[in-house]
Amino acid sequence: FMRRFVSFGLPVILFFLSLSEGFAFPHDEMAVVRVITREVAEIREELPNEYIGEVEAVEVYNLDTRVNGIISGIYCIEGSKIEKGDLIFEIEDTPYKAAYLISKARYTQAQADLEFCRKNYERIKHLSERNAMSKAELDEALRKIEYSKAKILEMEGVMMDAEYHLNQTKIYSPITGIIGY
Repeated sequence: FMRRFVSFGLPVILFFLSLSEGFAFPHDEMAVVRVITREVAEIREELPNEYIGEVEAVEVYNLDTRVNGIISGIYCIEGSKIEKGDLIFEIEDTPYKAAYLISKARYTQAQADLEFCRKNYERIKHLSERNAMSKAELDEALRKIEYSKAKILEMEGVMMDAEYHLNQTKIYSPITGIIGY
């Protein structure tokens, strides 16, 4: 390939170069190259501070609350940048704290009732073995234990619900972005 290029391609290239204006073969005198120069001026243009346009969000999240109440604090302003997990606003949490504390107290009461029922059952069982208490009274004591266990489960659920609603009084950003109302 290289031999064919040197024998055919190189003479063709040199021929076309000789036809172009200002080309000089190495054996000729040095060619004069004409250079055009222009004066450069610095132009400073002030850009306006206001732009007319429309911005559209790529993703939009509507923040809804799961609890009702009065907003007690707003921690961002429209147009500000927020990070994922930032507190955006808060709802008055006093009624939800109260509901949680009441449910926690009832849960503790249910635990105390269960402990009392277990001790009472042991006393009745001991007396029933000596025929000092009837079988019906022993069955009633056992029923009260089961009822107390169910009451504890119910109070755990009520307490979980109250805690969930209390936690819903603080609204956090689900994404990083710009806040808009």
